[in-house]
Amino acid sequence: HDNVGIVDLRAGTRVAGKDMPVQFTVELANYGSSMAEVTVVVYDDTTGQEMLQVDFNPSMPVKVPPGKTTMATFEVRFNPQVKAGQPYHALISARLESAQRGKLENDGLTGDNIRHATVEVRDRVPILVIDGNGPKGREENGDTFFLKTALDSVPGASYEIFYGDVLGGGLPTKALERGDLHKFPTIFLLNVRELTDKQLTNLENYLKDGGGVGFFLGPNVSAGY
Repeated sequence: HDNVGIVDLRAGTRVAGKDMPVQFTVELANYGSSMAEVTVVVYDDTTGQEMLQVDFNPSMPVKVPPGKTTMATFEVRFNPQVKAGQPYHALISARLESAQRGKLENDGLTGDNIRHATVEVRDRVPILVIDGNGPKGREENGDTFFLKTALDSVPGASYEIFYGDVLGGGLPTKALERGDLHKFPTIFLLNVRELTDKQLTNLENYLKDGGGVGFFLGPNVSAGY
């Protein structure tokens, strides 16, 4: 038997704001000896209905060479009834069908024809900003000032920015010692001199758990560190 399967389905972010576009990547593998042409169909696992308004890049059906993998991306916007501070978990699945939207022929393994993914949808997406200049960075032409302006300019964005100096009692990097870093999908470090061992360990664990970190260098940064 030949076999084509979905080996990965992942979202570009763990947490998204309501009605914000979320990009998903699906990876297909062809374990057979001949070219395969398949169609990926996306379902809303909460309702069990096919999500018809999904545009793939590249478009479907897609060809997967023998012994190779092929990737495709698509965007989904989730617009559930979300109350402030109460997360909603959107569940979707990608399913493999033939190019003619039927069952795959001569497919050796059916279990890998479906993959699931989840995204936490919130009314507002929390972002942690750690500025080496503390509250001065929020003043006009400061680092946080520019970052906030950029985030606010994203169409349909619903970000809520938390500041490290506020959470850390006046010390921006102390916010990295908190035990709830996982609630922030992204942490930005702006012109931060250095981190303590505890802060670095927490940040590394946060990354391993799927968090995203952006580093912006500046004159305060310790080059040696």
